[in-house]
Amino acid sequence: MAKFCKNCGAPIEDGAGFCEGCGTAVDRQPAPVPPVVEAAPGVPPAGAQPVYQQQPAEQQPGYQPPYAPGYAPPAYQQPPKKSNKTLLIIIVAAACAFVVVLFVTNGFGAWGEKEEPADIQEEVTAEPVTPPEPEPEPEPVVEADTGLYDNAYTFVEGMGVVERDGKYGYIDTSGNIVVDLKYDDVYAFSDEGVAAVFLNNKYGFIDKTGQEIVELKYDLVQGYNEGLAYVENDGKCGFIDKSGMEVVPLKYEFANNYNEGMALVRLGGKYGYVDKSGKEVIEPAYSEAKNISNGVAAVKIGDKWGYIDKSGEVVIEPEFDEAYSFVNADIAPVTMGDREGYIDKNGELATALKYDAIYGFSEDGLAIVRLDEKYGFIDGKGNEITELKYDFAEPSEEGMAKVMIGNKYGFINKNGDEITELKYDVVDGFSEGLSAFKSGGKYGYINEQGKEVIPAELENRGLFHDGLAPAYKDGKWGYIDKTGDLVIEPQYEDVKYFHDGLAAVTLDGLQWFYIDKTGKELVPK
Repeated sequence: MAKFCKNCGAPIEDGAGFCEGCGTAVDRQPAPVPPVVEAAPGVPPAGAQPVYQQQPAEQQPGYQPPYAPGYAPPAYQQPPKKSNKTLLIIIVAAACAFVVVLFVTNGFGAWGEKEEPADIQEEVTAEPVTPPEPEPEPEPVVEADTGLYDNAYTFVEGMGVVERDGKYGYIDTSGNIVVDLKYDDVYAFSDEGVAAVFLNNKYGFIDKTGQEIVELKYDLVQGYNEGLAYVENDGKCGFIDKSGMEVVPLKYEFANNYNEGMALVRLGGKYGYVDKSGKEVIEPAYSEAKNISNGVAAVKIGDKWGYIDKSGEVVIEPEFDEAYSFVNADIAPVTMGDREGYIDKNGELATALKYDAIYGFSEDGLAIVRLDEKYGFIDGKGNEITELKYDFAEPSEEGMAKVMIGNKYGFINKNGDEITELKYDVVDGFSEGLSAFKSGGKYGYINEQGKEVIPAELENRGLFHDGLAPAYKDGKWGYIDKTGDLVIEPQYEDVKYFHDGLAAVTLDGLQWFYIDKTGKELVPK
């Protein structure tokens, strides 16, 4: 089963001890598993890619049978048969009528000798008869799209993934199908305007018009990054550009996405680096290595780890038992023996080698550290900004980090200050400046100052996106705004997040459609 780094989301090979993307150790992924947190039904975590699950195709709402309920068409009734006597009378009458007509028009000669024909008149040539023009065949009736789908997903880059009868395509924000529903699987469009699609067990790429800009011929692909995309066939991988040209030949056993213009690759069991032209700027020679980040990469030389620059020159001597990338900070995690700490880019210790476990830095510049089963945080210079006193901690989002003591949750800010009491049964991550909390069996929201701005009155909740959040009340889903007002009344069986001003919803759990932020249904034009 594929594994992904909890710190940066990069894929991790089976058996790998570290994340190739950010250097976080696999066996040191941030924080122990917290108590089970209730998830909002149908609402994915922020930033998550949708998992496409086929729903059974059902009869569309609004369909009416040819006859109204309870009405049946009358049975066909055969007309009564006429008697033989009546039939005989009709035949005799017809024969008499024929004789009278013949007598009137031809006289008695019709019953005597045959008359000589009259002189033949001059033949008159008749005008040719032009046959009538055939009526044109009627144009085929194209059934209008209903805007109803077996499943529908959150809009990304102005395009929404939809599924019907097991096939996937895309619609635009007007509700019009712009890429036919013909693929076995599809993925969200990237900010580079392309998306991976899957058909007949092969992957390729399309643009927003649906044109297949890269032929569907690969066993595996990943999205474009820095203008190039990872592709794989028969267990060998390389990179292509947007025209489909293989810039890096498919000869490597492993490759990571480009970062700072270079990609980590493996050939013959050894790691090296290629640039965006496909040139091996650092020959595969290392038994283990990490991504280039902040101009340097951690590599294993002999049985110790050090760092090289983009030219392959050693800039920090190999002396560590494990080393990780410089990500989101100018210090990086390292290990010596059973102790861990951080070094700067000169190789000098930024913290003491004293921790049981250390983790990579979040985008907010904070990292989790653990000592004697207690968690705390350090900043990008290695300073401990909190006491190591928490039973659980998560990486920060929007400058706020979730912490727990004794099964009660709260938040700290990036200065290490507790902005709330640790009193909540559940808290979510911050999104658009608000986080949901659970207290007394109900959900509400707090702001970044720790103030409860939406009281705990909801049965379930979701994150805020596009200014609205899913809200569950009286057994149905609707949406609230940031003041807590229900702007779309609870009426749906399931919902998804708003993005690009639209959200996918379902009334019956079977057929999905989109609504705007007023609750108006999106109808294809």
